[in-house]
Amino acid sequence: MAWSGLTLTMEGRNALSQAQISNRMNIKSIVVGDGAPPANFTTLKGLVHQLYEITELRVDATKEGCTLTADFPQVDYDYYFRELGVVITTDEGDILYVYDNSADDAQYIVSSTGAETLQKRLRLSLIISDVANIELSTPSNLYVDYRNFEGHTGDAVRHITEDEREKWNDTLNNAKEYSNETYQQATGYTDLKIAQLINGAPETLDTLKEVADAIKENETVVDALDAAIGTKAGQTELDAHAGNSTIHITAAERTNWNSKANGSHTHNYAGSSSAGGTANSAVKLQTARTITIGKQSQSFDGTKNITFDEKSMGLLAIKVLQVKAGDFATIKCQTASDGRFNLSKYFFMVVNNAAGMSDSFYSWETQTQNPFSIGSSSAAVTIKFSVSNNYITYTLSVTTAGVANISVIYDAANVEVTQL
Repeated sequence: MAWSGLTLTMEGRNALSQAQISNRMNIKSIVVGDGAPPANFTTLKGLVHQLYEITELRVDATKEGCTLTADFPQVDYDYYFRELGVVITTDEGDILYVYDNSADDAQYIVSSTGAETLQKRLRLSLIISDVANIELSTPSNLYVDYRNFEGHTGDAVRHITEDEREKWNDTLNNAKEYSNETYQQATGYTDLKIAQLINGAPETLDTLKEVADAIKENETVVDALDAAIGTKAGQTELDAHAGNSTIHITAAERTNWNSKANGSHTHNYAGSSSAGGTANSAVKLQTARTITIGKQSQSFDGTKNITFDEKSMGLLAIKVLQVKAGDFATIKCQTASDGRFNLSKYFFMVVNNAAGMSDSFYSWETQTQNPFSIGSSSAAVTIKFSVSNNYITYTLSVTTAGVANISVIYDAANVEVTQL
């Protein structure tokens, strides 16, 4: 028995339905084992005998789904590569999505001796329809597409040539030499100007601090220096400054600006005695607002919480039912005026996704027969309806308990689905 192609498990089928609704699937790992092939691949929840799990994966999107790539890990034992599965992460936890077993055609993998060690890479193609976002639960940077690698190495913008490196190094060295020369020139110029400022003054008066101290100690010298240096402003300069209305303010402007609130001021909330306190006197909005989601609208004025659910919004819902022996579920909805199902307003669909029972039941099929069966043999699901008090109730039952589930897609606002 060779590899026959990855088989979708029943849990995988349910997870695929959920992924198609949410438009997202998270792939966690590839699992490898050496267990004997089971009688039924679809009922498996894990490998028969798992050896290890590979979480370092690469996922590439394809037109049909995606391609998974992973390397066999190095382990300290030899083994038969017989079982293979893919694990995905769902809201209910991790599940075995697909499975395959090569049975007697399993390859013997040598890992314990260095000279004979085999290095292998797995590449699996998964067909996943109507799911746009296929991602890894734990993203990995282990693999790089070779086309991306070639694209990077051939990028002449990001990489430099030997000639460019030599040219830029020469330019940098020239810049360093120019900077050193400029620094020396600037230092010499500064030293010259400081020497000219001191201009042979004695050591006791060759700093501004020493000159200031000397002026303070000799008040008569201050008058002489003022007259000699000409530090006093002329009358024309003083008049021009005093008459500049742009840089000066008036008494009226000062009074007006001082009456304004500080830039960091705060206001008290309604009913609060302090800035930033809790608003306790405003109990509702002055004008109530209407919030509409789907088919339902609710008025909101701030006095109470409002709640929306899929039933009140008139949305379609999906419910997975566990198949048990006997009556295991009911579907209840209001009838039309003639006592029959109201086809113009209410809708539901029973999808039987169990192994060997690829059949479905739609609400309008009640017009043709009662009871109605989907599936085959002892695993068939019987759907029988009855009418009472303006309601029609569909009872779902099986003769023999199975391990499968069935799904019901229904109008949540008008149809009630109950697991018994």
